[in-house]
Amino acid sequence: MSLRTITNAGHARLRVTFMCPGATNVAELRPCLELAAALAKQGTIVTVACHAKHRSMLKSLGQGLLFADCGLDPQQARKSTASGQALEAVKTDPAKVGPALSNFVFELVGDWFAKGLALLVADPLGSSGKRQESPDCVVFATPAAVYCLAGICDEYALPFAVLDANPLFASTLFPPPKAFRGVAAVGAEPTNVGQWAIWQESTWRFLYRDAVNACRTASGLEPYGPGANASPLALLQSNGSANGSSNSSGVGSGGGVPAPVLLGYQPELLPRDPEWPSHVHVCGLMGGGLGPLPEADPGSKVLPDNVRAFFNADLTSPVVLVSLGLVGDQWQDVATRNALLAQCLEAFTLADVRSVVVLPTGCRLPGQYLVDGYRCLSVLALPLGAEMVVMRKCCCVVSAGDAWTVQAACRSGTPSITLRLSGGAVANNHEHSAEAEFWGRAAAAAGCALPPLPGGALKVSTMATHVARVVDASSKERQRAVELAEAMRSSKHNGMARAVQVVSGLAGSVAAIRAAAYNAETS
Repeated sequence: MSLRTITNAGHARLRVTFMCPGATNVAELRPCLELAAALAKQGTIVTVACHAKHRSMLKSLGQGLLFADCGLDPQQARKSTASGQALEAVKTDPAKVGPALSNFVFELVGDWFAKGLALLVADPLGSSGKRQESPDCVVFATPAAVYCLAGICDEYALPFAVLDANPLFASTLFPPPKAFRGVAAVGAEPTNVGQWAIWQESTWRFLYRDAVNACRTASGLEPYGPGANASPLALLQSNGSANGSSNSSGVGSGGGVPAPVLLGYQPELLPRDPEWPSHVHVCGLMGGGLGPLPEADPGSKVLPDNVRAFFNADLTSPVVLVSLGLVGDQWQDVATRNALLAQCLEAFTLADVRSVVVLPTGCRLPGQYLVDGYRCLSVLALPLGAEMVVMRKCCCVVSAGDAWTVQAACRSGTPSITLRLSGGAVANNHEHSAEAEFWGRAAAAAGCALPPLPGGALKVSTMATHVARVVDASSKERQRAVELAEAMRSSKHNGMARAVQVVSGLAGSVAAIRAAAYNAETS
């Protein structure tokens, strides 16, 4: 594979670009936005390449993050593009889904690849007439970004890292954590999380490879071969990344160090697997970049007025937070989601607790639960940066078991209940099922949660019993949650600081090399 090089003019501020194709929901962007904001606060020029619908959200954060369009949004493309509409038309016909899906993926990948290439590779004279500089470092925040764009970084000697809040991704690259082995992915394939590496490689081979190779060939880049090691995933496992070898500019690939994989979870909840190589960093919870960690805002200054008023209306009754995230937004249909919320509210009534409910997409709560807003407060969303403060004021967090929410509850000292949701329109449903099962079990094993409940067959009486147990101030789950939160807060694993250190180190090293090469060329 021939190596292309990029030489930028030396610049005083580091430039980092986050690539997020495929992240259709703000929840998927959360770890990326936290780290991006933390880097921006220390003076780094940060660009977040995400789907256009997130542009206003980025601006509203007020962190100085620059927006770039990463390409088609898969959800919107299924309705707005010819290939997406064709896929929708045959989605119930197994014989026709395969070819239609292939066409749809080709269209998505083609757009992601073209926009990624334009963002990552310096163009001496961009469309604005000004010199466009490549970033000093790239952070891939979605698996789709790795599939489509890691090879570009390898070709053009751009150092990159992979950010994920879940060791499920690491288990596709390295030996799966011992804690994962034998954990069933309920209701979906693969049936064992230890098979994730095989599944991820199959996803590359049967879904992405031909589309990516077509893009690479059209751009004059060598296509990936059929071998097991000929994939972007191999760049994260061996000496194939652009993170440390040398060529004429001092930066290159082939013989370099593997790309750092930043896992944003707490080792106090899940210890780092000793079989993982040194470039897999278990950093800690990605929090604090967009707003205060729960212990840093005792006055709850970041809470919206309606949320603060709800808590102040009754200082004695326990409050439960319901936040089902991306899975809740896409699980089954709106009627089924509404039915689940109604069951939860009935259980909360039996347990004599109030609740703050972050409504899944399209959902409305039954009117009888909203009298004077007293027993239940429903919100469309909580401001990014305020969730953990809300969690700390609650006595229990009910979630769909995503890694960030379960760990944020632990960091807040609040016990949790996981609802295992499967089926419906959830993208990568096997992944979400396994994630909920694993993190629900991990929290239960740590003593700060009860085992996961099946959201699709929830019994109100069981839910009420679980809630009543964990909100009791004397329960062992409440006590253990407080102990675990203290351990996390006093831990040397400061997730944000470690991730900033790794990314800044990558960006700084290449910036220095490029500046030296530029000075040599112009002197």
